Amino acid sequence: MLKQKKYLLIAILFLITMIIVLSRISFWEKQIYFAVKKKIEPKGWNLISGELSGNFMNTIVMENILFEGVAGEKIEINKISLNLGIISSLFGDNVFDLVAVEGLKFSYEEVRKSGGKTMGNNLSFDLPFHIKSLFIDVRAEALFNDENHILEIMLGGSFNGYDDPELNCDMVKVSVDQNKNFVGKFNSLKILENNRFYLLNNINGELFGLPIIGNISIDKKDVNLKGYLNVPKFSFPEELFSKTPLKTKFSSFTGQLNFQSDFKSFAGSLSLMNQFGL
Repeated sequence: MLKQKKYLLIAILFLITMIIVLSRISFWEKQIYFAVKKKIEPKGWNLISGELSGNFMNTIVMENILFEGVAGEKIEINKISLNLGIISSLFGDNVFDLVAVEGLKFSYEEVRKSGGKTMGNNLSFDLPFHIKSLFIDVRAEALFNDENHILEIMLGGSFNGYDDPELNCDMVKVSVDQNKNFVGKFNSLKILENNRFYLLNNINGELFGLPIIGNISIDKKDVNLKGYLNVPKFSFPEELFSKTPLKTKFSSFTGQLNFQSDFKSFAGSLSLMNQFGL
């Protein structure tokens, strides 16, 4: 009996040791590296460098990551921390309980075809996993109409991947050209993708200090922007209409903006209404 217990104890200790060893990310580093390359190379990207540490049972950390595209584009990431949803992944789709991306930097450049027509880089979000909790800190350089702009974005939310990618955000902050004041703050934003469009739905937050609600679509092929935005309520300074007979009727407004743009010019309609329906 004692001998059987001794063998059982040895077997348990051996099993625990193997789990600890196999859960270390360094044990799988080469396999992960080649798996990522195999996934992204058909899309025109290559993994140049990256450092892995941690283990599957706790937190996996990837640092100093560099991706390079066939046209010379680069994506740099300072650090990615993630927790794998082991139980969920064993019995269904691949799931991460947490993914935090810090110091993501990339450039977006319009591509011009003959005839002056503007096309865009074909970004795809059909990733083979879901993320329950996501945080991303992004710095992007965007070149439109030969003008360089810097966008800084922080977002938090969740992500559903595979064939119908969907990014659900409950926190988005955007600033442009290193302006310390955020030009956009949103507590609701859903980003989707299909064969023709990128869709920004359920927008709810502030843009340039104005509260907005609405939807926007971006055409992948022609880089055309279309959308409608409702402004639930905003106010002009009272001093602006202080000398008019109807000053009390011009204090607060609601508005609706329908627009479209090719990023060179904008067209659309703007309607405003005060609390008296004027």
